[in-house]
Amino acid sequence: MIDLHRQKLANRPPRGSMRSTSAKVAGWIAVGALYLGLTLVYAWNHWQLLDLQYRVQELRGANRELRETKDALRAEWETRTRPGKIAAAAREMGLVSANQADVTVIQADPATDALRAEVQPQRDLLHE
Repeated sequence: MIDLHRQKLANRPPRGSMRSTSAKVAGWIAVGALYLGLTLVYAWNHWQLLDLQYRVQELRGANRELRETKDALRAEWETRTRPGKIAAAAREMGLVSANQADVTVIQADPATDALRAEVQPQRDLLHE
């Protein structure tokens, strides 16, 4: 039997304390939270990358359409600005070209910086 009067009691944590178990649990929770955070960051980055790739594809399609429109307009411009075609259209409308002797070039206007020209038509050419 044990004599309790002579035994000294000391308050000390038992072996395998609760503190070490809670620290382990807290450590595992921290590791899990870190893993979850890294997974979320990776998923967000991946989502942003996919979004940017879709936007780049849309912009490439729009660029291709604009390039085709530009080429069509350039071809139309080249067709409409051919000197022979312009002269034929002018003849169909009844226009005649002015003689170079009848055209007087005047100095440029400083306000508009544009050249001006005067034409003195010959009456007999207009009434042919």
